[in-house]
Amino acid sequence: MEVNHIQNENLTANITIKIVESDYQQEVSKVLKDYRKKANIPGFRAGHVPEGMIRKMYGEAILADTVYKLLTDELNKYLEDQKFNTIGQPLPVVGEEINFKTQKDFTFHYEIGLKPEIDLEIDNKMKLDFYKIELGENDVDKYLTDMRRRLGKQTEADKISDGDVIYGNVEEVDGQGNPVENGIKKEQVAIHTDYIKLKGVKADFMKLSINESLVFNPAKAFKNDVEVMQLLGIGMSEVKDFKADVKFTLSRINHFELAEIDEALFNKVYEHDNIQTEEELRERILRDVTQTYLNEGQNQFMNDIVDMLVEKSNLSLPDEFLKRWLIENNRHEESGNRLTPEIIEEQYDSYRDTLKWQIIEEYISEKFGLKVTMEEIKSKVSDLLGFGTQPDEQMQAIVDQVTESVMQNKDEVNRIATQISESKIRNLFLEKAAIKEHHITYDDFVKMVADKNIAKASK
Repeated sequence: MEVNHIQNENLTANITIKIVESDYQQEVSKVLKDYRKKANIPGFRAGHVPEGMIRKMYGEAILADTVYKLLTDELNKYLEDQKFNTIGQPLPVVGEEINFKTQKDFTFHYEIGLKPEIDLEIDNKMKLDFYKIELGENDVDKYLTDMRRRLGKQTEADKISDGDVIYGNVEEVDGQGNPVENGIKKEQVAIHTDYIKLKGVKADFMKLSINESLVFNPAKAFKNDVEVMQLLGIGMSEVKDFKADVKFTLSRINHFELAEIDEALFNKVYEHDNIQTEEELRERILRDVTQTYLNEGQNQFMNDIVDMLVEKSNLSLPDEFLKRWLIENNRHEESGNRLTPEIIEEQYDSYRDTLKWQIIEEYISEKFGLKVTMEEIKSKVSDLLGFGTQPDEQMQAIVDQVTESVMQNKDEVNRIATQISESKIRNLFLEKAAIKEHHITYDDFVKMVADKNIAKASK
């Protein structure tokens, strides 16, 4: 058997594997003898079927199975011996067809994708912003109101009140209020009246009755670009450029009667906290809001790290190989879920950046000793399940049983491992990079994140 490779300049390599008759003949003969012993063919005693008949019936299939097994083993061994740092799986290079009926020697060609070399220092030359979301005066009130609305009674109404969600059709119009040809048109959109920023526009909305219309400018009316994006059904990159008016025609009003602040509410939202009073409820909400704000600030910090490193590292990838690999890897999906070259071209930038981050994350974990262990995952599972740090013997048995059950779920284990890894990387940057803290309100934080996403999408 002969195996060699040629390394290309585009982060790929071509591997050639030549298999000759002497490489597989002994194994094929062994399998044929085994078939002969076990074959149950009418007219012949077991184990006495002529070898020629067995070879004629099964020889070609046995040869193919043997050669392909030999090929797979040799390819994997060669990749390991050569210490290739690969991306994806080797892809067969389309060439002449293999004929197991007539050929005795076989040549196979594969292409592999290679990870780029990376050299990255993490120090105070890296400048990052960390956003600390400040608790606003009314944040607990807002959280409590949202909670009461979510658990309250929902009815259809004839008149719009504060906090209602209204539904209707939206159509882009020109300066005279006429529909724009090929303009944005969307049916049954939802508008939360609390999200309308301009008081004058909100007052006009509040006067609407069913089937009445209102022309307004979404870019000016709403609190942030996310609301505009959802209203119009457009992408983040398009929001900043949309300055036109739209006509909204009201079709339905959903009114929410707030749930009473009582024992029933306490038990629904915090079943195990034994809350007895509104004051205790507000204290519990305060802890939740504080933790949520901390998490969102940390998540944005991590997102900024990812964006910075993907851009700063300027990694090249074997793009054409990866596009072909995506198609091949997805070939056996149902037709409706199958990736086409068109879909891959459209979505490739996002996939490429995700893969770049995976390569960078792996590099950082190796360089700084941040690899996640199974013990860390088990400990995190126990924390997430809410068990105490020093349970008694009986509780410890329950902890172990539930933890072991969660550990059987590979998707859940991967999700938790990602959380731990991101936490380690985040702490590494907080320690080594130059961090500038920003104190910010939640509304300003949401707007800032939306603006960043729009800027990123427009690149």
